[in-house]
Amino acid sequence: MILGNSESRVFQVGGCSISLNIPRNNYEIWSKLWGSSFVLIELLSQIHLEGLEVLELGSGLGIVGIYAALRGANVHLTDASSESLEAAQANAMINCVRDRSSTLKLNWKDALPVDLERRFDLVVAADVTYLSNMLAPLARTIAGAIKPITGGAVVVDPGRCFSDEFEERCLDLGQSVILSRGSNVETPVCVCKDINVFVVGNELIQREVVAEVLARLSNNSSQGRFGYCFSE
Repeated sequence: MILGNSESRVFQVGGCSISLNIPRNNYEIWSKLWGSSFVLIELLSQIHLEGLEVLELGSGLGIVGIYAALRGANVHLTDASSESLEAAQANAMINCVRDRSSTLKLNWKDALPVDLERRFDLVVAADVTYLSNMLAPLARTIAGAIKPITGGAVVVDPGRCFSDEFEERCLDLGQSVILSRGSNVETPVCVCKDINVFVVGNELIQREVVAEVLARLSNNSSQGRFGYCFSE
């Protein structure tokens, strides 16, 4: 169905049905659905989310945060784009989770707002590691937002060039990192040739469970796409 200048689609993912309005003829990164988001949702399906305070970084159309809200989390959708936040808010309303979600414009290069410091049980992000000059700000934002000792983050990317560097930036800040990799991972929008999963801070999802999810999603009969990376 086409609503205005958007296409309405429904995705069955992680045990939930999620409806999204997706802009047409919009080439901004935030307006696209990326395979990493669906992998992240499948991983989140293995975590008890009800009652958790969840922060999504680079929320785009909001699908990951909306999933967490459908599972009972209190979700804060953030992005550097005002247009993205408007779209995410609209999609949250479509899925009837507006009362469990909020939106905030957030640039990782800026200081983290005081009310977000050490507040979150879980920080999530999908496909946000493609710019090398944003890796340190991203790691700093995650470290500043998660609760001490009990808080953690799950970050997924489709085999970006900078996985080792992102891991190093997190370690520099005293955060533990468990990196898992998958290949030819099938999602509703593409097959990812490679997938990196970073579990930062508290191990909210065990390495073995991550491996099981990636194996279940793997389709070795399909040839996935290469990731892309930019140095600045």
